[in-house]
Amino acid sequence: MMSDTLDHAKRLQAMLDTGRPLRLAGLPVLVQKKGDRIALSAPEYTLRLDPEDFQKLYGSYEAVFVEEKQGIDAEKDEEYYAWRREKQ
Repeated sequence: MMSDTLDHAKRLQAMLDTGRPLRLAGLPVLVQKKGDRIALSAPEYTLRLDPEDFQKLYGSYEAVFVEEKQGIDAEKDEEYYAWRREKQ
């Protein structure tokens, strides 16, 4: 059983390493690798996690690639965080 979990985690990491956005099965969460961190975007929150923390929290979830138009828009994401930094 532990071997299955490790294999699943490796598959999920390989999917993230493509840089393409993913959707986690059963959750309204989009996931994409951004540099050395994993960005998660949900209706109520946005997170950036270390890969180890991401694997601990979400490593057991199935994931599928999403169309680019549904993924995290890198330009809008950066604009939003720039705006947030100015307002703080």
